[in-house]
Amino acid sequence: MPLSDGASALIRANLEELQKGNRVRLVEVGVLTDIQLGAINRERHHRGYPALVAEVVFIGRHVYESRIVRDCYTSTMQSTRSPAAWEPLLWCSQPPL
Repeated sequence: MPLSDGASALIRANLEELQKGNRVRLVEVGVLTDIQLGAINRERHHRGYPALVAEVVFIGRHVYESRIVRDCYTSTMQSTRSPAAWEPLLWCSQPPL
């Protein structure tokens, strides 16, 4: 799934707001390709589920709670795929695996 321009910044902003204890808004971060959407919707149809749309949105609460709080990743790690950005949070008692 190709990310939209600016998606990394939107993801990071939501994760940082969650860290402050704030509510965040749903943001569009990408669009599934026709091939991806077709494969997903064929499987959903087979299981009796309604079709999805191509837009991919992000809130981030699960990523924040499971990766940043539990696994001690930084918001930078979650908004980029660059291993150079993977640093443990200073306040975290357990470093990432």
